[in-house]
Amino acid sequence: DAAPLMAAAEMQVQLGHDDQAIAMLSDKLVYFEHNAAIRMAIGRIHLLNHRIPQAIKMLRAAWLLAPDDPIVLEQFSMAEYAGGHWADAIFHLKHLLKMPSAKNRRDLRMTLGDCLQMSGKNVDARLVFLKLTKEDPTNVNAWIKLGQAAWLVGDEGRLRESARHILSLAPDRYEGHLLQGLIERRLGNTRAAIAQFDIASGLAPRQAQPWILRGLTLQDAGKNTEAAVAYREALKVNPNDARARELLAGVSTP
Repeated sequence: DAAPLMAAAEMQVQLGHDDQAIAMLSDKLVYFEHNAAIRMAIGRIHLLNHRIPQAIKMLRAAWLLAPDDPIVLEQFSMAEYAGGHWADAIFHLKHLLKMPSAKNRRDLRMTLGDCLQMSGKNVDARLVFLKLTKEDPTNVNAWIKLGQAAWLVGDEGRLRESARHILSLAPDRYEGHLLQGLIERRLGNTRAAIAQFDIASGLAPRQAQPWILRGLTLQDAGKNTEAAVAYREALKVNPNDARARELLAGVSTP
């Protein structure tokens, strides 16, 4: 009976002794060689401590022992998502969403959309987010993701619709202003685009993207000196931003 072992390990986790819990459970893996729950518990502890490769390894072992258990499959999919294993996460999330207990889970569909977008499948991602916004028009995060996908595939109508809904539902979120700025930039409205990017940077001072887009818009208008200032501001926010560094290096200033 693995229940007493699981209870003891859970107590260690509650006390903040995660490594002790893992050691306790790992000691019995050979004895409980066909027990998926123990392997899932170890994987979850690793996941909570951001030890993603270890989490994936243990949760894969749990899934192989219990391939039709939606709880195991969900944990495994989340570990793959956290580790950036987009193709694997997409495969397992699609399988999970076919199960009766998970098929109506919007959070899992949001994660699936994220994985599709991160793997470059923006058309498929847009469809996922579009369905989510139709089911719940107040879902700000789904509108943000839809707007991003629409921008990437050149869907002007959805981009405008997304920006409008985000600005209406959550005017204090920077993403709506960012998307509106992209619309203005595409229309050639330099001043209006910069105004939106400035609002976005004020709402999200730790985000480099509004500064980068401000710089690109100024560069489009031939204002390279001002663009360089924007790229430097982006690097102040995130010194490791390779795109900002590359853009700054490419700007020819007097």
